[in-house]
Amino acid sequence: MTYWTSLKEKLQSLNLFENEKKERDSINIQKISTYIFFVLLLLSILALLIYTSQNSISKIAKVERPDFALYQYLQFKYPNTLVCPCTNILNEYNKFIVSFTPKFNQICSSDFVKDESLNYVNYRPFNNKKYKKYNDFRYIGYSFFEMLKTLCNIASQIINDQLVEFYSTTLLSETVYSLSSVNATINAARDVFIATTENQLLLALHILSDIEEGSPAINQLNSNYIIDTFYVTYDNGTNY
Repeated sequence: MTYWTSLKEKLQSLNLFENEKKERDSINIQKISTYIFFVLLLLSILALLIYTSQNSISKIAKVERPDFALYQYLQFKYPNTLVCPCTNILNEYNKFIVSFTPKFNQICSSDFVKDESLNYVNYRPFNNKKYKKYNDFRYIGYSFFEMLKTLCNIASQIINDQLVEFYSTTLLSETVYSLSSVNATINAARDVFIATTENQLLLALHILSDIEEGSPAINQLNSNYIIDTFYVTYDNGTNY
C-alpha cells in the first residue's frame, strides 16, 4: 500500500515543465502540460506500433531455375511482387499456341465442290447444241459448283496466309506473364486475326464484284447472258 501511495504522489508531483514561477496556477499549468505530453507520447507510440504491424518488411529471395509448379505456387502467394525474368524475351505464337483451326462453311467440304461431282456434271461437250438449254440446271450447274469451289479456295488461301502471319507474330516480354495475362493477350490477338481475315475476304469479294460490274465477261456456257438474234427492217426495205 505504501508503494502505490508513493507512486501516486510522484505522479502527482511530476512536472517536466517546471520553471522559476512558483505560483499555484503556474504549477498546475505545468503539470497539465506534463500530462498532455505523456498522453500524446503514448498515442504516438501506439500509432507507430499499429503502423509497423500492418506493414510487412519486404525481403528479396532468389529461386534458381524454378519448375512450373513452383512458379505457380509463388505466383499465387506473391502475385504483386514476384518477378521472373525470361530467357527469351521474343517468342512466336506458334511456340505456345497448340492449334487454331478455323471452321469453313459446310459447302466447302461437301460433295458439290469435289472434282468427282464437277466431272459428273461436266461430261457433255459444249459444242453440242442439244445440251445448250440455259434454263436446265444440268447444263449450267457446273458453273455454279465451280464458282463455289473457287470461292472456297480463295477463302482457304486467305485464311492460310493470315494464319502464317498470325503464328509468326512474336510476344515481347522481359518477365513471365501470368496465365490470365497470356490468355488476355492471345484473345486480343485472336480477335484482331479474325477481323483482319474477314476484311481480307470481303476485299477479295468486292474486287471480284467490281471487276464483274466494270468489265463483265461472257462465260463459256453463255449462262450469264442470253444473246438473241433478230432482224431489223428499215423503211427503205433494207434488212439487218
